[in-house]
Amino acid sequence: MPVFNEGDPCGYFQATGQRRQKIENFLRSINAKPTKIFVTNKRGKPKSLYGFKTNCLVLDQWFGKWCDQDPETKYELILSEALVLAEVIADSKSPVRDRHLAQIRRIFKPHARPTARRIDADADLDLKFLDSPVACAEQIKRLRKKSPPPVVYPGPFAFE
Repeated sequence: MPVFNEGDPCGYFQATGQRRQKIENFLRSINAKPTKIFVTNKRGKPKSLYGFKTNCLVLDQWFGKWCDQDPETKYELILSEALVLAEVIADSKSPVRDRHLAQIRRIFKPHARPTARRIDADADLDLKFLDSPVACAEQIKRLRKKSPPPVVYPGPFAFE
């Protein structure tokens, strides 16, 4: 993702709802380096794209500090972001790496479990569905049958 982009792919600015300066300061603090350049046909300079590792660090920061920390709202954010990720993984045309799925689970678990305990939610967010693309597709079907489509809040992975 780039820091800011008006088209596709959307940037961290749009995904997290934070000020551009705050995003740039965070990226500087973690010594994030762009992985490639995204050139558009529109005016303006080319955008620097950051890779998977930086996206994961921004997602972790968003869950930990930037999103609404009210337990019920945060739980809904985590559920909707997990569903968005499951859809991205299930629809991915390139093979999904197991280590990437493991890294995503390591980001979600420390935020999801304590939040679920605080609101006494059933622990249905065990994140086992992030084990494989097939499991993601099954989880999406199960969740869609169980409840109406979730409200998708913008998050670092919501626009990939």
